[in-house]
Amino acid sequence: MKVTDNRAHDCQCAIELLKNSIKKAEAKGRKVKEVIADTGIDSHEIFRYLGRKGIKPVIEVREDGVITGNRARDEVVRVIRSGAGMLVS
Repeated sequence: MKVTDNRAHDCQCAIELLKNSIKKAEAKGRKVKEVIADTGIDSHEIFRYLGRKGIKPVIEVREDGVITGNRARDEVVRVIRSGAGMLVS
């Protein structure tokens, strides 16, 4: 957990928190398989980081998200645009 004031966006702290969580899990001989989160950490940087680590992002994407070549995130954006509702990858 990291406490910030209202000037810090969730995405700014998420990578650091994810790195710490992954490190702790690995120290216990465990592997993080997926990360579940709300739109607070919907960012291309988060999706890329999780992809590099082989971790499945189960992150709610903002309804106004755009397709930019980030495969995992773009898949969710396409589903939202198709009218199938909010789907996490």
